[in-house]
Amino acid sequence: MKNQGRTNPMLRLLWTFLFGVSIAAVAQEYAPLPEKLVEAKSVYLINESGDLKAYDRFFKELKTWNRFGVVAAREEADVIMVLSSKDRGGVSVATGSATASGNTATGSTTSVDIPSTFLHLRVSDRSTSEVLWTDETEKWITSGHAPSKLVSNLRKRFPKAAKK
Repeated sequence: MKNQGRTNPMLRLLWTFLFGVSIAAVAQEYAPLPEKLVEAKSVYLINESGDLKAYDRFFKELKTWNRFGVVAAREEADVIMVLSSKDRGGVSVATGSATASGNTATGSTTSVDIPSTFLHLRVSDRSTSEVLWTDETEKWITSGHAPSKLVSNLRKRFPKAAKK
């Protein structure tokens, strides 16, 4: 019981490291958003994604956030949010077979490219068309994840004091 009341230096170092990492993760800061975006109160939505489910989910997520009023006329909006979709090279799946007979070999292959689809958000100032924010995320199989992720990514960067 000689060490009673004293902490092992290695244990203290480990706790400091673990505690320091958790504090750093919580205190993560993001680059500031443009003032025009932070001060915006109304948004006009445009769907260029070709995916009505994703667009409806994006609208629902914005309404749930309750940060912007969604307006039906471009002229009434402070910012314009455009939802679009982009395909990118994804995974290529290939199969093949070969047959050998004596000194002769023959083979055949089949491959299929499976593109990755990304949902893209562009936010512009209505009066100047200046792009204020862009983000994208992979759609995966369903349309639900990507719109939620886009709103979440924007939401966590807004200053806490910024209100509607």
